[in-house]
Amino acid sequence: MNAARAPRPSPALWRSGITEWFGRFPVLERPRSAFGRWWGDRSPRERRLLVALAATAAVSLLIAGIYRPLAATRARAAADIRTYEVLAAQLRTAGPELARLRALDRSGSPAAATGSASSYGLQFRQLPSADGVTRLQFDGVEFARLLQWLAQLETTTTSRVVELRIDRRPEPGLVSARVGLR
Repeated sequence: MNAARAPRPSPALWRSGITEWFGRFPVLERPRSAFGRWWGDRSPRERRLLVALAATAAVSLLIAGIYRPLAATRARAAADIRTYEVLAAQLRTAGPELARLRALDRSGSPAAATGSASSYGLQFRQLPSADGVTRLQFDGVEFARLLQWLAQLETTTTSRVVELRIDRRPEPGLVSARVGLR
């Protein structure tokens, strides 16, 4: 049993749509007829080769003009995402440390600095202040305790050492120091 096949549309019908479209633009009539004559002069083999060449050129233009820029943008976005994920992981691991640092005394007052010096057993006298700098004079203090106090001061308060002069004393391990805090 042979099923009745639907008739294939003839190339003439397909061309009639194009002809009607070109008919709307009289300016295109002359180049269309010139192309039609040139195309008609080609052999069927040349026509197939030209269609294959045009298809290859169109695919190449799509790849070079659309796909490659989109792929490069996607790769940059993926790299940015990886960078932000690493930063987020580092922030999550640093979270407890940040909470601990926030809980510390962050006052920058000279009273906080002098109070912490007394807790380290350091004897000092406060010198006149100028330019917002608090100056402390230490005479005959242990060098190790002075350095411990300075390290603690830098990590637990907003006070920063802006001036420091340390002179050794004749006794081993003892120094005189002048510290400027801001």
